[in-house]
Amino acid sequence: MSSKRKSGGQSQSDFKRLKAKVGKRAPKAANFTDTTFKSASIRMADQHALQQIGTGVASARGRSMVDLSLQLSHHAAAVRLSAVKGLGDITRHESTASLRPHLALLIPCCAKSWVDEDDDTRTAGLTTFGELLRKQSETSIRPFMPLIVAYLTSALHSLDSTMRVDGAKAVHLVCSVHPKLLRPHVAKLLKPFIGLLTDRGKLAAKAEILLGLVSLMKVSKVDASDRQLKRASIESCPHFTFVSGGRSRNAIVVEGRSIRPPVAPLSSIQDILSLDRSRAGRTDGENDDMEVIQELMEKVRNILMEILESETMEVAKTKKSPSPQSKEKLISLVFQAIGLLWKRKTRFYEGQPDNEPPEKLQKLAVQVLSILLDMLPLQRGDFKFVNDSTVESLNSTLCTTVMTIGATVPENICQDSEGKQLKWKSQLSSFLLPHLQRYKSDQDYPTSALNVTCDLLLSSVDSASNSLYDHGSAMLKAINEIFFQDSNAALARSQAGRKVAVTVCDILTSLNYPNLADAPLLMDMTSAMSSFLNFWGADCEFETNVTFDALLGIVRSNGTDSELGNTLRNRMEDLVLTEEKGERPAFEIYTTQSQSKFLALMVMLEKPSASCLKGLAKFCSKSSNDTSTADAIVSSLQAIRRSIPMKNYIQFLLTSIVIPKAKSKRKNQSSDEPFASFLSRMGTMDSGVRRVSVALIECGSKRILQMLLPFLKDLLKPKEELEAADSYLRYRASISLLALILLDIQVTTGETDVPPELNEPLVNALFASIDFISASKNSMGGATKLLSPLIGVCHAEKVLLLSLFDRIVDKVADYKTKQHQLKNIVRLLVDISNDDRITARLDGFDQLRGSVLALKQSVQKNGLQKLEGIDQLQALVDVRTGYKERQRV
Repeated sequence: MSSKRKSGGQSQSDFKRLKAKVGKRAPKAANFTDTTFKSASIRMADQHALQQIGTGVASARGRSMVDLSLQLSHHAAAVRLSAVKGLGDITRHESTASLRPHLALLIPCCAKSWVDEDDDTRTAGLTTFGELLRKQSETSIRPFMPLIVAYLTSALHSLDSTMRVDGAKAVHLVCSVHPKLLRPHVAKLLKPFIGLLTDRGKLAAKAEILLGLVSLMKVSKVDASDRQLKRASIESCPHFTFVSGGRSRNAIVVEGRSIRPPVAPLSSIQDILSLDRSRAGRTDGENDDMEVIQELMEKVRNILMEILESETMEVAKTKKSPSPQSKEKLISLVFQAIGLLWKRKTRFYEGQPDNEPPEKLQKLAVQVLSILLDMLPLQRGDFKFVNDSTVESLNSTLCTTVMTIGATVPENICQDSEGKQLKWKSQLSSFLLPHLQRYKSDQDYPTSALNVTCDLLLSSVDSASNSLYDHGSAMLKAINEIFFQDSNAALARSQAGRKVAVTVCDILTSLNYPNLADAPLLMDMTSAMSSFLNFWGADCEFETNVTFDALLGIVRSNGTDSELGNTLRNRMEDLVLTEEKGERPAFEIYTTQSQSKFLALMVMLEKPSASCLKGLAKFCSKSSNDTSTADAIVSSLQAIRRSIPMKNYIQFLLTSIVIPKAKSKRKNQSSDEPFASFLSRMGTMDSGVRRVSVALIECGSKRILQMLLPFLKDLLKPKEELEAADSYLRYRASISLLALILLDIQVTTGETDVPPELNEPLVNALFASIDFISASKNSMGGATKLLSPLIGVCHAEKVLLLSLFDRIVDKVADYKTKQHQLKNIVRLLVDISNDDRITARLDGFDQLRGSVLALKQSVQKNGLQKLEGIDQLQALVDVRTGYKERQRV
């Protein structure tokens, strides 16, 4: 083969080799296509955000909730924290109504942040969720409770200790805002706290865990209304499985319950009865493992032992002494947790057949009780507490916990490690009695110790023997000396005074209202209750009603003629009278319910004093008071009138009549409507007159008529200082009262005579009434109602009608009557003569016809021959008296 050199130097390769030179651009390929072109785009960020938001609910940075929820799964903690803060911004600034449609997005996002691996994100999520809970009602949050409980359980079971503490904070948050929502889930959330209390962490972390536990235990009690609410809850309906994602170290799986409950197999009626008993014995912890409660008590006991063993309370991995506030909070939470756990355990075993906790649990309770009694009382220097009020509060909590455990532990096992009996009641009494003395000088002294004293008093009641134990008698004596010996208004109105009064009432109820003759101490305290009722007034409605109920029960048990009954009867007048001018008595400012109970007690005691009747009459005579209460007073006294002297009772009835003041009309009124309204008001019988009339008639009208004459004469007597309208109201009251009594006498005996000494005052009153009614220039269309009491009296005694006509004739004859008034008088006389009640009394009464003719002549002398109605009056009287019929015959 020959070489290239021998072939003349010509290349035989298929592709040409390009030699690139430094600094020279490579040539374009043969198949190169030019694709360069220019373009522009416009992006409007604000409008784009609004298009995504839709509803206008966005954060301060314009981010929608959808965008923020998507950012919660971002890998960067700062982005997730920013998203949670954005949701918090939306929650704070939006209204409750605008947030409600977005709860399905907000609640899962907030709950998701609880299990985030970043501490700041979890803290921001708790803050946001707390603001959301406070803005929404229980009804709105209830459908999301399975989801919330799932995240709570996941946080409490987390591998991260700080996340577990934040889970306890979340439990406390839900319990403090909407406690009823967590009641069905208490058993599920209690178990993780065993591991939490085992952790040896910082003091603040232990306090947060105990706070969550205490909050959870406080909401564990269920009443009937809560059970109904639970049955109606939506949480029992859905059946779903939820698996969450996000930045969490735990996976969450929630399985819902079936929509329909399992059908119980029934074969006979006995199965139904046993099923009802089993359901009745269940509590809210029907799925609760009682061993969890026992383990929790052991953990809390260990924390208590750590507090006692180390005065500096150094926690693991730190030598820094905790602050006094942290110590106080931890000790208080330990005491509360012990008491609440024991209450839950006791409540569970109340429904069991043996009704007694196991021996191991009882030994644990005795051990804890012994430790607590050794700590009582706490001193300020024990743990370097901040102030005395803190020590007082801690001692009260300690005493409450001791009483909670000691009241349910049998005395035969209530012994310490050396076999000595734990006399917790005596120890509590010795500690509490000195604190009660402080209320003598300081009515505003904190009631924490007093609350424990009252609870201990109630626990010392022996219902079997209707008596108190020794320590209870000593405390009751101290309370009597402090609160009931002196009438101290400030002490009675204080929180301590109200608490003591309610406690005494509860003791009387627990003792089944014993015979107080055998209990002089309770006798003195019950007798002093009337002073408390006077001091309270309307400010303490609950305490007032409780006290009245207790007094009613004790009077019913001891009798009205007992020493207590006489004491209360004499003090009843203090509630309806007042010594200071311008001050309203207690009865007047009571609520309607309290007034009713006062009247019930008065009826039960009977024989009210004259001063008590005077105060009640004064109440009824005030037009500003409620009419229904005045009716109840008269009805109550009417029921016991046989125990009241008749003179005092009649005096009460007459004094209780209120005669209203007439509001003067505006001068130169041209409109008929205001005057018609005025006539309607003036013609309406006062409710007090009607009320008193009914009561007097029930006592016997004929028997008491003579007793009423001085009162009626006084009302019928004209008084120059009164205006015409006010005088008419006095006349109307007396005439109405007399007319009703005379009508009853006519129905029962057939007699219709008016007492002779009332004839002249009645005629004067009737004439003054006619003169007042007819003086107006307005239309008399509404004046017929004003004539009713006048007709009633004239029906009883027809001579009064004749005397009235004669007085009118004399006035017309003296030319003292104006034309419009004379016209009104004639019309009123026509209405009186045309009344059916008068018609039966006018037959053969020709003297009245003579008076009408004399009136007609007097009218003609005044130049009023064509006065409207005068001829009608004459014709009507001719028919009513029978004169026309006799002329025809």
